[in-house]
Amino acid sequence: MVTPEKGLAARPEIVNDIKRVTKIKYESYGELTDVSARLRAQRSATRNQVIRIVSLAKRCEQLNSNEGEWRTALEPEVFRQFSMEVDW
Repeated sequence: MVTPEKGLAARPEIVNDIKRVTKIKYESYGELTDVSARLRAQRSATRNQVIRIVSLAKRCEQLNSNEGEWRTALEPEVFRQFSMEVDW
């Protein structure tokens, strides 16, 4: 069972978005093509994190790193990316 602390009550911005969406009329829907600033910021953070992971992987490849070195370099970054994408 999901408690209110872990459910939507803990995420008022989502509740507000849902309430706003329910008020949108079909005729005006086409005018709402702009992506919200919050979503743009999230995409930017994701893009930056992926660039960092790729950069670290290229560096490991150039240095002929072994598996342990790859894991040491990349695992924290990959887990950080997962934590951004997955709502625990």
